[in-house]
Amino acid sequence: MEEGAFLFFFEGRFILAKGKENKYSNAYYNNMNKLIVKVDKREVEIDRQSFVELIDFPPVRELKAYKDALDENRISFNDLRGLALKSDIPYPLFFAPRKVVVAQIDRKNRLIQEKIPTKEELSLVSRGSLKVEDVELIVRDLSRRQEFLKRRVLPNTVINSYVGSIAKDAKRGVSIDALASKIRNSLNIDLNYMRTLPKTKVLEYLCRQSEKENVLIAFSSHNYMPQTLDKELDFSGLCVRDKKFPTIFINRRDGDDDPKILETEGRQIFTLTSMLVCVAMNKFVLNMKDQKEQKGDYLQAFSIAAEVLIPAKDLEGMNISSLEELKDYAKDFKVTPSMFLVRLLELGLISKPDFGILFGILKKEIEDKKVNRRNHPLPVNGYGKYNGEKFSKESIRAHASGLIATNELRNALFRRGKVDSKLFNEYYIKFK
Repeated sequence: MEEGAFLFFFEGRFILAKGKENKYSNAYYNNMNKLIVKVDKREVEIDRQSFVELIDFPPVRELKAYKDALDENRISFNDLRGLALKSDIPYPLFFAPRKVVVAQIDRKNRLIQEKIPTKEELSLVSRGSLKVEDVELIVRDLSRRQEFLKRRVLPNTVINSYVGSIAKDAKRGVSIDALASKIRNSLNIDLNYMRTLPKTKVLEYLCRQSEKENVLIAFSSHNYMPQTLDKELDFSGLCVRDKKFPTIFINRRDGDDDPKILETEGRQIFTLTSMLVCVAMNKFVLNMKDQKEQKGDYLQAFSIAAEVLIPAKDLEGMNISSLEELKDYAKDFKVTPSMFLVRLLELGLISKPDFGILFGILKKEIEDKKVNRRNHPLPVNGYGKYNGEKFSKESIRAHASGLIATNELRNALFRRGKVDSKLFNEYYIKFK
């Protein structure tokens, strides 16, 4: 191998990166098609276009190391590796031939497009404010989790029959109550039992019933997931597509230190239920804001979700005369007062003037409500929220049975496997 060259092992093959010792001509420094990477005393050239295309993640592009690299046409190896880590890119790829880079980028784009909601779905529910880049690292991370389960942990899992299970019936105009009943039966949801639980336990119950059908649930967990979500992002949930392990991601907006959310658990119960309905309809993103602006399939999804939680037959003859009575019923049915109020209006059980009065009072309460800054969760709980119970338990079970190695388990459960032994042991005990 010639002096100054480096061998990198990537995806089962060695890649030769040619470099020279110290001296380059001025012509080289002025070559805008290349970047110089300084590795100790060596200087290696990489393709500038590959560098730009690989780091296709807006927050990373704002970093000084990235901007300086483009301004000066050079970057240290440590900075390059740091940018790769933040962008979730194997750093040897920067040194690969252009053909290899293009193939990998195409592969990544295909994978992302297969997994995430379509542009039409994003546009419909968020009025263009939600872009792929806003959630890309999370989608990629969750998709890796799906592949890990299929290849290493549960390779014999069959195709998931829940995905799209009511799509044809919904298009054919089958009644809302029949569609809701099918979802409850598919997930084995017992409403009588569920209503005996506090709201936090209701959320756990719905997650558990969903994951029994291999619909994985992940909640946003600030500081414990690979991408920070802007608190202004206009979406409540999305699903990472997969034939065996579709994964619902719920945006709790837990990165907001000043949340304006009344009855958080109640909102999450309805969000999760609505997202489960969307998956059964083959729809993969959900917006909970400005529901009156939603159209078509998503209005239908909200109606089905409401029927799943509060069947119309359970409200026959109901007459709400006060705000306190409304709140009591909402507590019994494990939803927010505002959601219960919308349900009453939908079923014609409250007049529009009375609805307007009560809704106005609830809105004012939300606006005036002082919410204390949230306590930061313990790391074991922070990672647990994002990883989900089924993925955590199945991965730990596979490790205990010798199917996967410890480093594989660490990399699966924690960001880049960076976790101290104490946290690793606590997590292992919690989910074993």
